[in-house]
Amino acid sequence: MEKTKKVKKKKWIKVRHRVVFFLLRGIFYPILKIRYRLKYKKEEKKLPSPCMVMCNHQATFDPFFISMTLRRPVYFIISEDLFTLGFISKLIVWLIAPISKSKSKSDINTIRQTLKVLGEGGTVALFPSGNRTLSGREWEIDVSTAKLVKMAKVPLVLYNICGGYGTEPRWGKGVRKGRLEVGVKTIITPEQIKEMSVEELHAKIVEALDVDDSKLNARFKSKRSAEHLERALYYCPECSSFNTLTSKGKILSCSNCGFMAEYGEDLKFKAISGELPFSTVREWYDAQAVKLLEYAKTTDEELFSDKVIARTIKNYKRDKESGANISATKKSVFVKTDDGKNYELSLNDIYGATVLGKRKINFYLDGDVVLQIEGDQTFSAIKYLYLYQFNKEGSL
Repeated sequence: MEKTKKVKKKKWIKVRHRVVFFLLRGIFYPILKIRYRLKYKKEEKKLPSPCMVMCNHQATFDPFFISMTLRRPVYFIISEDLFTLGFISKLIVWLIAPISKSKSKSDINTIRQTLKVLGEGGTVALFPSGNRTLSGREWEIDVSTAKLVKMAKVPLVLYNICGGYGTEPRWGKGVRKGRLEVGVKTIITPEQIKEMSVEELHAKIVEALDVDDSKLNARFKSKRSAEHLERALYYCPECSSFNTLTSKGKILSCSNCGFMAEYGEDLKFKAISGELPFSTVREWYDAQAVKLLEYAKTTDEELFSDKVIARTIKNYKRDKESGANISATKKSVFVKTDDGKNYELSLNDIYGATVLGKRKINFYLDGDVVLQIEGDQTFSAIKYLYLYQFNKEGSL
């Protein structure tokens, strides 16, 4: 009787990953050191193996900033959007084997892959807010992150990146002259994790990753410090209008009433014309969400519209893109493409929504279809995301 051969399970961690990370550090070190005036501590000896690393998310190269502090491969949990780039995505997977995560829903495959890497003695890293900060404050961190840490039963290493928002704000263009620092904030042992409730652990993560660059007493120099701020800010505090803000150089102004404010090197606003009740992007950003909700409750008419590009994505494959117009009422989003396709999306029925990059938003539809909207250089995607969130919360 023939013996059945055991199928050998493929390992996630490969020898080539260590080689690739070694080479990438050598290539990117001088670039990041000069471009961001990067300051970091060598943390390799502090970190146990296996472990989970979590960090606040401020700048484009955040994964590289973390990797600079270590001499080991780091397996990052990244957005599924990076897996839709054809050959480039395949190359990235072969080189560094990242773990895919949907931005809109829980993913059992992400959990399995994370536990597999940890089981092989690897280091898994993620940005638990799931999105690079647009306002200077971390996006909301879901409690499921703490549940994953509980399941993993390995040390949790909490990193801080400081100066990333001031140096390279997500809404901005280019890199400002400032300093970026990265290093370990704290390490929580498996024994400590076991003693904490999910809620306590979640609160600890949120507290440790809350970094406010406007409180650093640092300077971030740029002649175009306010340029493209309208990607994050869409509400005028002077005339209460929406979609009327424009930026140039250091000035943000309203085309409706003439309001003007200067955005300074200290990440603070100074009113030039009109009254300004906010001193930071974070304060303005939070207040405009309240104003949008108040406004949406008063009308069933169109709230705003934008000229955009629309494309659909399914099974990591992108369809041909088309010019389009997107508009919104308090209950629905309407997308009309130049090639004749029309979408009327009830905000209550959309499976999920998330903002990507500087000027994109994904709407997750039935059948694992993603409708991706990309605007021009001044497009503010966040206002559409807010309407979706208001409906899901039952506020509208």
